[in-house]
Amino acid sequence: MGMGLFAVTILAHVAGFRLLLMLLDRRFPAEGHPQPGLGRMMIVASPAIAILHHAEAALWAAVYIGLGILTDWDTAVYFSIVTMTTVGYGDVILTGEWRVLAAFQAMNGMLLSGLSTAFLFAILQQYWVLVRKNG
Repeated sequence: MGMGLFAVTILAHVAGFRLLLMLLDRRFPAEGHPQPGLGRMMIVASPAIAILHHAEAALWAAVYIGLGILTDWDTAVYFSIVTMTTVGYGDVILTGEWRVLAAFQAMNGMLLSGLSTAFLFAILQQYWVLVRKNG
């Protein structure tokens, strides 16, 4: 179960990046147009990535509810976000064999956060190349 969710969220993340790149290309066309400020691009990209992370946490929460591990949506989403960010407050915990599923989610959250950081860095790096090229 954990590996399946891992794969689905990675694919969703990559698809989200692709969609975000298409939106950024439409919003900030490159050729023959003035380049937007880096801040404007990050203001568009960062909340979009945060929404993507929330959607992925919601998917894990839906699985927790669907399997009967957690009973209400608010608790499941809260647990999912706390687990994905590896904050792990410990006020909501899974027991028995489900603890391993939470560990998979924590690993998944770390990887997704790393991918998001790399994506934002790639935007920054591309912006820097364009600034240096165009003066």
